Amino acid sequence: TRNTPFVGRESQLDVLKEAFQVVTSGNAAAVCVSGPSGIGKSALVRHFLAQITRLDDVVVLSGRCYENESVPYKALDGVVDALSRRLASIPQQHLVDLLPSDVVALTRVFPVLLQVHAIAAAQETQRPGNADPFALRRRAFDALRDLLGRVATRQPLVICIDDLQWADADSAVLLEELHRRPNAPTMLTLLSFRSEEIGSKAFLRTLLERAGRD
Repeated sequence: TRNTPFVGRESQLDVLKEAFQVVTSGNAAAVCVSGPSGIGKSALVRHFLAQITRLDDVVVLSGRCYENESVPYKALDGVVDALSRRLASIPQQHLVDLLPSDVVALTRVFPVLLQVHAIAAAQETQRPGNADPFALRRRAFDALRDLLGRVATRQPLVICIDDLQWADADSAVLLEELHRRPNAPTMLTLLSFRSEEIGSKAFLRTLLERAGRD
């Protein structure tokens, strides 16, 4: 039957549902879904997302990492692509209040957002500011955090990243920044990865160690 793959997965679904309730009550939450390759991690997450999107007007931004892909911040690449499409679908007069103040830095790091007309127009009116790459990265991280926070104030927001084991260290840093307290965006972040890859991926181990402390 349709539910056969999820027999015995009730406890995992309950964890995801509880995390979503944390978000709908006004707090941020993150859940790691790990296990051996082929065990059904992606199917579990899809099933959960189908459940919550049937009940609530939820914004889901999904992305996936690929082993042989080489793009900056590739764990967030698909997520920002989905965000760009979402913002482009919003009437411009309703989009103004969502935009962060430092649009320039955001589009320098994630140029796909220039496909959103309101962002491209705002970028043209702002000064470039400090060109130092480390300062630019910090500003872009803060702007993305601000933008996601504003989106999350309007509707429940879920970010879903599959195959995180193929991500990079810069992506892990950005993920940590997005969840930095206080005032992290009130969103649910779902991170799926192969458990057998943890030992060989230092950024995964670091991310899990720091998540365990906070």
